[in-house]
Amino acid sequence: MKLSATFISNTTAIQCLFQRLVTQYQTMFQKRAFIHWYTGEGMDEQEFCEAERKVMNLIEEYNSCNTQDYDDDPLSDPACQTDDCSSCSQIENSSSLMQSSCSQDTCCE
Repeated sequence: MKLSATFISNTTAIQCLFQRLVTQYQTMFQKRAFIHWYTGEGMDEQEFCEAERKVMNLIEEYNSCNTQDYDDDPLSDPACQTDDCSSCSQIENSSSLMQSSCSQDTCCE
């Protein structure tokens, strides 16, 4: 007899993953790595910045929820608070990071 299970959870800890993804993206975008493949297929560079901006907004939204919920819930896991999570330490500077990686040529003007 085979059994299967699915666990669905909603947690603000995912913001660390999103922040790490954005940081890696910014590094690659500044080096213009793989951009030619996407632009060759018809994608505009503005779309990269729009996608980055949406992920940064999502991180900020999770961060605001995390701050609100942590004060209300004494059982919350503080492992991914902005001050304690090294991979999330740049969330406060997200807008300046986004501008620095997307300030080239036609992107995000």
